[in-house]
Amino acid sequence: MARKKVRKAGGRAQAQRQAVQRQQAKRQQMQRQQMSGKQVERQQIERERKDALEDLKAQVAVLSCDIAAKIISKNMTPDANDRLIAESIAKLDAKKAGK
Repeated sequence: MARKKVRKAGGRAQAQRQAVQRQQAKRQQMQRQQMSGKQVERQQIERERKDALEDLKAQVAVLSCDIAAKIISKNMTPDANDRLIAESIAKLDAKKAGK
């Protein structure tokens, strides 16, 4: 009779240990998932930040060209415009000849 009770108690203790181990494993798995989720979120934020910076750079470039074009058009005479075109063509020809 005593042996039965000891076995029963041992069986219950074993079951409790297994239940605790399962709970710990579930907790650890949830923590890993939360950590990986945070890492994914950080990576996404970093990608979005880089994309926003690239977009900003592109906008700045477009605005800079627009401003430069307005300044040049106000200050450029027809003769200066012709000279600029001729110089640009000469530079392109020189680059082609250098290849």
